[in-house]
Amino acid sequence: MSELTTSNIAAGVFQRRRSRKTLRERDDFARFGFAELTSEYLNTGWREESFEMTDFVCEGGGAYVFTLFVREAPLDSTGGYHLSALQVFRWLQQMAIIIIGIDTGATKGELGEVYLSRFEIKCRKGVRERHVPFKIQQVGKRSVRNTLFYNGEFDVGDGCFSGRVAAVVADPGREQP
Repeated sequence: MSELTTSNIAAGVFQRRRSRKTLRERDDFARFGFAELTSEYLNTGWREESFEMTDFVCEGGGAYVFTLFVREAPLDSTGGYHLSALQVFRWLQQMAIIIIGIDTGATKGELGEVYLSRFEIKCRKGVRERHVPFKIQQVGKRSVRNTLFYNGEFDVGDGCFSGRVAAVVADPGREQP
């Protein structure tokens, strides 16, 4: 049995590190390369999508409902279309801007940057329709030191996507330091 020394420990660690495969050595990476393993849709395809908001309604009590109409979209790997979580995120960001503008009475220029500080989504099933119902319910709002914090819950496609979202914006009604 060999003696436990610093050099033996270092040699053992070195041996373990050498036996691990790096990403470049993995068979799938060597065979396909990085570009072959990435999604064309996530790289550039989402830019080809064209949407329009129709039927916008403020239901009162902080509830907002609209229909998202998909005008143009690239076909997915099955030859059809499906609404992606990426597009849901983009439309929630747009809705945060609209809802906060309505709530504060501020124009887009007065509002400044609206940030989504939290986004939680459950994807229960795909949405293949071209007219997609969205509903956002404001469940909380508070003001702290010239900053507004909004919390909401959303539903897309009648339960296909749902979750919670939080947005933050400088209070347009107060002078910023």
